[in-house]
Amino acid sequence: MVTPKRLNVSKTLRIVRDSFQSGAVERSKMMNPSGVPKAGDLVVKLGGSILHRTDGIAHFQNWLAKQTAQRLFLIVGGGEIIEALRDLNSKYQLDDVEMHWRCIRLLDATFEIVKEIFPQAIAIDCVASWLSGNLHSDCSNSFSTILYLVRVGGFYFRESRECRDALPENWETTSDSLALFLARLLGIDQVVLLKSCVIDDSKSIQDLARDGIIDEACWKLCGDNIQLRIETI
Repeated sequence: MVTPKRLNVSKTLRIVRDSFQSGAVERSKMMNPSGVPKAGDLVVKLGGSILHRTDGIAHFQNWLAKQTAQRLFLIVGGGEIIEALRDLNSKYQLDDVEMHWRCIRLLDATFEIVKEIFPQAIAIDCVASWLSGNLHSDCSNSFSTILYLVRVGGFYFRESRECRDALPENWETTSDSLALFLARLLGIDQVVLLKSCVIDDSKSIQDLARDGIIDEACWKLCGDNIQLRIETI
């Protein structure tokens, strides 16, 4: 596995910027060096609270086994780890921007935990390296869907002005909107947010954000070109 370097910041921005300027066809070529688009790629956010449930991983495995996507790009939320920081923030009125990036760094912990639980997953520690082909491998695993586990700090970092401009550097941004951000970077049009709570299917994205089911930044990234599903497992 390649350890991310500071040089990858500009490399990622160049790749992402070029891909969006060149359009969907070029983005497909980036995702698949052969130039043949892979239909059905999926970005999934696994809620950190699911990890704390005794049956959480089993439910996720059952859900995963039913998926028909060719490739699934998974990020993991922080769950109670992030809630602990939220509690400290409420007690001490800490700086929102600093707390935001502390939370991003803590997501490395749940990434590593899920990597240990699913050793068959292909870990992407740095998206820039994977996009350039250094980590690109579609080797098989025990699931019919190829599972990629993506480190949030490998595609969303403080050094990038584009990252900072894309999402609020405060509590409005969680792993929900980071999943959408990753989908836009990779040119993927399907995103699933897996939650522990019951979801009211009749409510709009804005309503769910207002109710605190998803983060407030989420609906801003969810345009007509991305299909967002929120599911309970």
